[in-house]
Amino acid sequence: MTKVFKYRGGDWGIVKRDLRSLAKNELFAAPFASLNDPFESTILLDNNSFEIGSLVLGWATGTKSDQVKKASSKFKDAAADFVNFTKGVGVYSLSKSATDELLWAHYANSHQGFCLEFDLERLLAYTLEAEEVLEVEYARKPPKISIVGFMASDRGKGKLLRKLIATKSLRWKYEEEIRICVGKAGLREYDFRALRAIYFGIRCSRRLMRLAMRLLRGRSLTYYQMQLIENSYEMEAVEIEDDFLDAAPYRLRVAPVDDGLPYLDEKTGPWERELRVAIEIARREPYCERVTDAYLSGSKGTPENPVFYVAHERSDGRPRNLYYSLQEIRGHALYV
Repeated sequence: MTKVFKYRGGDWGIVKRDLRSLAKNELFAAPFASLNDPFESTILLDNNSFEIGSLVLGWATGTKSDQVKKASSKFKDAAADFVNFTKGVGVYSLSKSATDELLWAHYANSHQGFCLEFDLERLLAYTLEAEEVLEVEYARKPPKISIVGFMASDRGKGKLLRKLIATKSLRWKYEEEIRICVGKAGLREYDFRALRAIYFGIRCSRRLMRLAMRLLRGRSLTYYQMQLIENSYEMEAVEIEDDFLDAAPYRLRVAPVDDGLPYLDEKTGPWERELRVAIEIARREPYCERVTDAYLSGSKGTPENPVFYVAHERSDGRPRNLYYSLQEIRGHALYV
């Protein structure tokens, strides 16, 4: 599990808005052009490389000079269009650290706010599974696009995107930033289990802490409050009790199973008990709406030590498979 962190804070209106989003398992991917550092959208076009590249292309193909100029202009226009496109890309910024004093001061309202701990893999596994994750690179100068980099972008747009969206000034290096980039800015739903813990700031009010715990009750979250380490400039996270520890589990459900499942034949017959338990485990998944199939995996496991798959319709309407090893099934509480 890769831990990543999101600092939040502001006036009471902003805090309540953020808590409502957390209660609905939503994150907001902000437009790249709206990020707090105005230098972020500073991109340099290497005009000389575009002109030289067009001249070389013209020489190699015998193209006339006026056509070469038009080609150079088209290259530069296309590059500028790509740069403008990136400004509308949605960005959700995260950090690798939950204990940085500057991040607490800048993004968590001087320790009056909170910091969220996410499991990055789980965060990406729902509606963000096809999105790009970029570690920010820190440089002395803004990124520059050359004709070579632009023409190569068709073969690897990720590299060009990284250059444009994930490059910041060296002064920001302390943030250790990771960015989830989505095609269009806006709200995205995530699997609630991606949120693992909340760290409250040193000056966070008891009112805010209790409100967060109430709105997120039943989700098996761990709560901490930051405290100063005596005689140092460092902080530590001290675990605190959840006020709603006895709340009913969130999204507790048992999804329906299509008629005729499991289908038993010469392969599945010897594993009927395990297959039925696999179905029971899958239909209790928080985002399982309906179990549609169950069988032995043809690509995982062996005949003696099979892996079972359960196909289901997920809450976002997408069909997905869940896989369970023989050991997982026989070790589960439902295997009785």
